[in-house]
Amino acid sequence: MPPPAATRPGASSDRWSTPRSDVCVDEHQAGAADMYDSESTVAARNTNDPTRNRSRIARLAWLDLGKVRPKNGAGRLISKRPCTVPRAYTQAMGTGQDGDTFIDMALRRRRRDAERRRQATAERGSAAQERVDSEQTRKLAAMVRRHSADRRLRLANPQGSGLGGQVHAVSCPTPDADRDAHERRQMADARDAATDERERRADKRDAVADERDHLADLQEAQLDERERGLDTTAGA
Repeated sequence: MPPPAATRPGASSDRWSTPRSDVCVDEHQAGAADMYDSESTVAARNTNDPTRNRSRIARLAWLDLGKVRPKNGAGRLISKRPCTVPRAYTQAMGTGQDGDTFIDMALRRRRRDAERRRQATAERGSAAQERVDSEQTRKLAAMVRRHSADRRLRLANPQGSGLGGQVHAVSCPTPDADRDAHERRQMADARDAATDERERRADKRDAVADERDHLADLQEAQLDERERGLDTTAGA
C-alpha cells in the first residue's frame, strides 16, 4: 500500500506510486524540494521509496553548486535559471547509492578548498614580506650608489669639492690616467642609472603583485563566507 499523500498543498499520491526514472533538472528540483517536507510526511514515507534517496543527492547537488533556491507558498523550490547537475550525482540517483556519502564528500572537498585557500593566503603574505625586504635592500643599495657617485665627483673636481689640493698633493695622475678614470666614472654612472631603472620597475611589479594578492584575499574571503553558509544549510 503506498504511503499517504504529502500534506503540502498541491501534492498527490501519484508522486509515490510512480517512480521517476528520468534524470533532469525538473526531477532535481522536485527531489530537492522533498527535504522541506513536514515531519509527519517524512515519518509516513516508505523507506524503499526511490525518491527519498534521490532527494538527498539532489540536495547535495545544489549545495555543492551553491545554488540553494527559495521556496514558493507550496513548499516547492522556485527555479529561475537552469541548474547543471554533475554526472556523479545523476549516476548516483540511478544506482541508488547513499546520498549521505556524497554529502560528506562535498563537505570534505569544501574543507580542502578552504585549507588550500588559507595556505595560498599565507604564501602570498610571505611573498609580500619578501618584497618589502627586497625593497629595503634596494633602497640601501641606491644610497650606497649615490654616495659612491658623490665621492667620484669630489675626486674628479677636488678644488670645487672643498678638498683643496689634497688629492693632487697625494697623487698627480697623468693625462691618460685621468681620461681612463673619467671613462670609468661615466661607465659606473651609467650602471647606477640602469640599476635604478630596474629597481623602479621592480617596485612597480611589486605594487601590482600586492594589489593582485589583495584582490585574491577578498575573493577567497567571499568564498569562505559562502561555504560557511552552505555548511550551515547542509547541517540544518
